[in-house]
Amino acid sequence: MGVPRTAVVSKKELNNIPKGRLRDQMIVKRSGMNTSGFFLPLIKDFGMVNWLGRNKLLEKVIDWKEKQDLYSTSFERFDSAFELRTIMTNIEGCQMSQNMIIEILSILPVKSLVRFRCVCKYWNSFIRSSSFIHKHHYHCHNSAQLVVHHYNQITEKIVFGLFPDKKLASVPLEYHNLDYIQMPTYLEAMIGPFNGILCFYDGIDKDHVAMWNLSTRETRSVPVPHPDLPPFFWPFIHHFGIGLDLVTNDLKIVWMRYYWDDKTDNPYNYRVIAVYTLRTDSWRLFEVDFTGKGAIQDSLYNTYNNGSYYWLTIQNDDDYYMILSFDMANETFRDLPAPPDIPGPHWGDLAMYNDSIAMLLFDYHQVEKYFNIWVMEEDGVWSKPLIIGPLLEIERPLGIWKNGDVFFENSTSQLLLYNYNVKQFKDIGVRGPDFCLKIFMFKESLVPIKGVNECLKVDRSACHYYQIA
Repeated sequence: MGVPRTAVVSKKELNNIPKGRLRDQMIVKRSGMNTSGFFLPLIKDFGMVNWLGRNKLLEKVIDWKEKQDLYSTSFERFDSAFELRTIMTNIEGCQMSQNMIIEILSILPVKSLVRFRCVCKYWNSFIRSSSFIHKHHYHCHNSAQLVVHHYNQITEKIVFGLFPDKKLASVPLEYHNLDYIQMPTYLEAMIGPFNGILCFYDGIDKDHVAMWNLSTRETRSVPVPHPDLPPFFWPFIHHFGIGLDLVTNDLKIVWMRYYWDDKTDNPYNYRVIAVYTLRTDSWRLFEVDFTGKGAIQDSLYNTYNNGSYYWLTIQNDDDYYMILSFDMANETFRDLPAPPDIPGPHWGDLAMYNDSIAMLLFDYHQVEKYFNIWVMEEDGVWSKPLIIGPLLEIERPLGIWKNGDVFFENSTSQLLLYNYNVKQFKDIGVRGPDFCLKIFMFKESLVPIKGVNECLKVDRSACHYYQIA
């Protein structure tokens, strides 16, 4: 038997009703809301997160309505837009109610927030505000999701697969391709994510840099700057970093290019550095002398922390490491020491561990491999909280997940998650081919990147030659 539209249930009676859909309907009826109106989809969105429980949230909505004297309203049927405008009109000037609305919205998925921006000007304004975007992205309920760049055996293509379940349960992946930003399947560089934004470089088909917000589906093509070099110079190695300038609060991309001199048949000693600033849509070009600094190795995924981006550098003997950092505000490089007493031959990779720069080290010659995880407590100061192993049939680490769990690729190109506490592997259900697996730790973000590149702005007036500090 259905619930009468005008039925009103007291809080005492409500507590005696078993939890479930009927109780939810009772709560919505008691609140005076039409179940086809706004709050029912809002409630369903809240079912995706575990914040105080769904029924407690509904009770908060009731209390909020009653405090605003909306419970006595005679409205029985009205559409969600009118309903929300009525509510927002009644809560103007009440700071407590506005804070409650903002708190509710801050834990919703981006897909819902994009939809809710059309409710009214007020909501559109604060959902787009930098303070709300920051609050939503760093909210404790916006936990990391896994994105895997891998070969899909069904489509026979390299794809981006998003795990919709944050606990990596066995559910179908949400697949995305880059066709709509005219990026190929095989990319020369993938950087990020930072604040939910990935950066791609296609140097195979054409020079093309693009940014992609996976949550909002916004994309932005970034024109490529070209340095004033002789025509017999051509780029052959690229390294990227992405992060935030803490002084200007602006997103930046740093791009290092190694050039080959066909005349001398040797690499050009200076590295061409290009720094892109999102707010001004401009590049700044300069050159740095990297003589004797070793080869730069790309990180497993984005290694930005506290205003700087970090790369691992390897000297010619392959077992002497240094850390190269780039300050996003000052746009300067600095050498830092790697973990001490690294035995050779060991292979190292940079990653993130609990919001700190980490280095994973292992002896790739051994059948049974041990993996040492070093964490940089501050610039150049290291500790070693984890040792994993011995592990059999493991080819390489791919990244560090929550609670110290580590992703690995095994000898059959499967993606495995190693639980450090129980010392067991979990098959994630994704396969290579060999060394084609790449993972990203992704958090939903409302950060906007849309914009029209009216022209390519390159500052050549400040081209300098620097030595690394």
